[in-house]
Amino acid sequence: MDPLLAVFLYALLLTLIDRLGYTVIGTGLYTIYQKAVNSEKTARFASYKQEITTLRRDLTGTSAQDEFAKWAKMRRRLDKLSVEYQSLAKELATSRSAFHLQFSLGMRALMFGAQILLLALYRSVAIFYLPHDWLGPFSRLLSLPSAPIGSVSVLVWYYACRHSLKRVITAVI
Repeated sequence: MDPLLAVFLYALLLTLIDRLGYTVIGTGLYTIYQKAVNSEKTARFASYKQEITTLRRDLTGTSAQDEFAKWAKMRRRLDKLSVEYQSLAKELATSRSAFHLQFSLGMRALMFGAQILLLALYRSVAIFYLPHDWLGPFSRLLSLPSAPIGSVSVLVWYYACRHSLKRVITAVI
Protein backbone atom coordinates (compact mmCIF):
# COMPACT_ATOMS: atom_id res chain seq x y z
CA MET A 1 0.00 0.00 0.00
CA ASP A 2 1.17 3.50 -0.76
CA PRO A 3 2.70 5.07 2.39
CA LEU A 4 0.83 8.34 1.80
CA LEU A 5 -2.53 6.57 1.85
CA ALA A 6 -1.59 4.15 4.65
CA VAL A 7 -0.52 6.97 6.96
CA PHE A 8 -3.57 9.05 6.09
CA LEU A 9 -5.99 6.17 6.73
CA TYR A 10 -4.29 5.31 10.01
CA ALA A 11 -4.43 8.96 11.10
CA LEU A 12 -8.12 9.06 10.16
CA LEU A 13 -8.85 5.89 12.14
CA LEU A 14 -6.99 7.13 15.19
CA THR A 15 -8.63 10.55 15.03
CA LEU A 16 -12.11 9.00 14.80
CA ILE A 17 -11.39 6.70 17.73
CA ASP A 18 -10.09 9.63 19.77
CA ARG A 19 -13.14 11.71 18.86
CA LEU A 20 -15.63 8.98 19.73
CA GLY A 21 -13.75 8.08 22.88
CA TYR A 22 -12.58 4.78 24.22
CA THR A 23 -15.44 4.80 26.74
CA VAL A 24 -18.18 4.97 24.10
CA ILE A 25 -16.59 2.23 22.02
CA GLY A 26 -15.92 0.14 25.14
CA THR A 27 -19.52 0.51 26.31
CA GLY A 28 -20.84 -0.71 22.97
CA LEU A 29 -18.49 -3.67 22.94
CA TYR A 30 -19.28 -4.45 26.59
CA THR A 31 -22.97 -4.70 25.71
CA ILE A 32 -22.17 -7.27 23.04
CA TYR A 33 -19.77 -9.08 25.39
CA GLN A 34 -22.35 -9.11 28.16
CA LYS A 35 -25.01 -10.63 25.91
CA ALA A 36 -22.58 -13.30 24.74
CA VAL A 37 -20.86 -14.21 28.00
CA ASN A 38 -22.99 -12.99 30.93
CA SER A 39 -26.44 -13.54 29.41
CA GLU A 40 -27.63 -15.62 32.37
CA LYS A 41 -26.54 -13.00 34.91
CA THR A 42 -28.07 -10.20 32.88
CA ALA A 43 -31.38 -12.05 32.59
CA ARG A 44 -31.35 -12.80 36.31
CA PHE A 45 -30.56 -9.14 37.04
CA ALA A 46 -33.51 -7.99 34.93
CA SER A 47 -35.86 -10.52 36.56
CA TYR A 48 -34.76 -9.42 40.06
CA LYS A 49 -35.40 -5.81 39.12
CA GLN A 50 -38.88 -6.62 37.78
CA GLU A 51 -39.76 -8.79 40.76
CA ILE A 52 -38.58 -6.14 43.24
CA THR A 53 -40.69 -3.51 41.47
CA THR A 54 -43.74 -5.79 41.59
CA LEU A 55 -43.19 -6.63 45.27
CA ARG A 56 -42.79 -2.95 46.20
CA ARG A 57 -46.02 -2.11 44.40
CA ASP A 58 -47.84 -4.97 46.17
CA LEU A 59 -46.30 -4.04 49.51
CA THR A 60 -47.54 -0.46 49.30
CA GLY A 61 -51.03 -1.78 48.54
CA THR A 62 -51.01 -4.11 51.55
CA SER A 63 -51.85 -2.78 55.02
CA ALA A 64 -49.21 -3.68 57.61
CA GLN A 65 -51.80 -3.61 60.39
CA ASP A 66 -54.71 -5.44 58.78
CA GLU A 67 -52.76 -8.14 56.90
CA PHE A 68 -49.56 -8.35 58.94
CA ALA A 69 -48.66 -11.97 58.06
CA LYS A 70 -48.98 -11.32 54.34
CA TRP A 71 -47.14 -7.98 54.66
CA ALA A 72 -44.28 -9.54 56.71
CA LYS A 73 -43.88 -12.40 54.23
CA MET A 74 -43.72 -9.96 51.30
CA ARG A 75 -41.29 -7.73 53.23
CA ARG A 76 -38.92 -10.64 53.94
CA ARG A 77 -39.08 -11.69 50.29
CA LEU A 78 -38.38 -8.09 49.21
CA ASP A 79 -35.40 -7.81 51.58
CA LYS A 80 -33.97 -11.12 50.34
CA LEU A 81 -34.38 -10.13 46.68
CA SER A 82 -32.88 -6.70 47.34
CA VAL A 83 -29.76 -8.25 48.85
CA GLU A 84 -29.39 -10.66 45.91
CA TYR A 85 -30.05 -7.81 43.46
CA GLN A 86 -27.40 -5.58 45.04
CA SER A 87 -24.90 -8.44 45.12
CA LEU A 88 -25.46 -9.18 41.45
CA ALA A 89 -25.32 -5.46 40.61
CA LYS A 90 -21.91 -5.19 42.31
CA GLU A 91 -20.68 -8.26 40.45
CA LEU A 92 -21.83 -6.88 37.09
CA ALA A 93 -20.35 -3.45 37.88
CA THR A 94 -17.01 -5.05 38.72
CA SER A 95 -17.14 -7.02 35.50
CA ARG A 96 -17.95 -3.86 33.54
CA SER A 97 -15.09 -1.85 35.05
CA ALA A 98 -12.61 -4.67 34.49
CA PHE A 99 -13.72 -4.94 30.87
CA HIS A 100 -13.45 -1.17 30.33
CA LEU A 101 -9.98 -1.07 31.89
CA GLN A 102 -8.70 -3.99 29.82
CA PHE A 103 -10.30 -2.65 26.64
CA SER A 104 -8.94 0.85 27.13
CA LEU A 105 -5.42 -0.33 27.89
CA GLY A 106 -5.51 -2.84 25.03
CA MET A 107 -6.74 -0.27 22.51
CA ARG A 108 -4.20 2.33 23.58
CA ALA A 109 -1.38 -0.22 23.39
CA LEU A 110 -2.59 -1.42 19.99
CA MET A 111 -2.87 2.11 18.60
CA PHE A 112 0.49 3.18 19.99
CA GLY A 113 2.14 -0.01 18.73
CA ALA A 114 0.61 0.44 15.28
CA GLN A 115 1.82 4.03 15.22
CA ILE A 116 5.36 3.00 16.11
CA LEU A 117 5.27 0.18 13.55
CA LEU A 118 3.99 2.50 10.82
CA LEU A 119 6.62 5.13 11.56
CA ALA A 120 9.40 2.53 11.79
CA LEU A 121 8.31 0.76 8.61
CA TYR A 122 8.29 3.90 6.48
CA ARG A 123 10.90 5.99 8.35
CA SER A 124 13.22 6.41 5.38
CA VAL A 125 10.51 6.63 2.71
CA ALA A 126 9.71 9.97 1.13
CA ILE A 127 5.98 10.57 1.13
CA PHE A 128 6.37 13.22 -1.56
CA TYR A 129 9.00 15.73 -2.68
CA LEU A 130 8.77 19.49 -2.47
CA PRO A 131 10.48 21.88 -4.88
CA HIS A 132 13.87 22.83 -3.43
CA ASP A 133 13.33 26.61 -3.39
CA TRP A 134 10.01 26.51 -1.52
CA LEU A 135 11.38 26.21 1.98
CA GLY A 136 15.12 26.65 1.58
CA PRO A 137 16.99 25.51 4.70
CA PHE A 138 13.75 24.40 6.38
CA SER A 139 13.29 21.57 3.91
CA ARG A 140 15.57 19.48 6.13
CA LEU A 141 13.07 19.78 9.00
CA LEU A 142 10.29 18.25 6.91
CA SER A 143 12.40 15.23 6.10
CA LEU A 144 13.22 14.33 9.72
CA PRO A 145 14.01 11.74 11.04
CA SER A 146 15.57 9.97 8.06
CA ALA A 147 13.76 10.68 4.79
CA PRO A 148 15.73 12.13 1.87
CA ILE A 149 16.35 15.87 2.05
CA GLY A 150 13.75 17.86 0.17
CA SER A 151 10.96 15.38 0.88
CA VAL A 152 8.21 15.12 3.48
CA SER A 153 8.82 12.30 5.94
CA VAL A 154 6.25 9.89 7.35
CA LEU A 155 6.48 11.51 10.77
CA VAL A 156 5.72 15.00 9.43
CA TRP A 157 2.98 13.68 7.16
CA TYR A 158 1.40 11.73 10.04
CA TYR A 159 1.29 14.76 12.33
CA ALA A 160 0.04 17.01 9.53
CA CYS A 161 -2.75 14.52 8.78
CA ARG A 162 -3.66 14.15 12.46
CA HIS A 163 -3.78 17.90 13.01
CA SER A 164 -5.83 18.56 9.87
CA LEU A 165 -8.22 15.68 10.51
CA LYS A 166 -8.80 16.77 14.11
CA ARG A 167 -9.79 20.22 12.90
CA VAL A 168 -12.05 18.90 10.14
CA ILE A 169 -13.76 16.31 12.33
CA THR A 170 -14.25 18.83 15.13
CA ALA A 171 -15.82 21.25 12.67
CA VAL A 172 -18.05 18.60 11.11
CA ILE A 173 -19.15 16.69 14.22
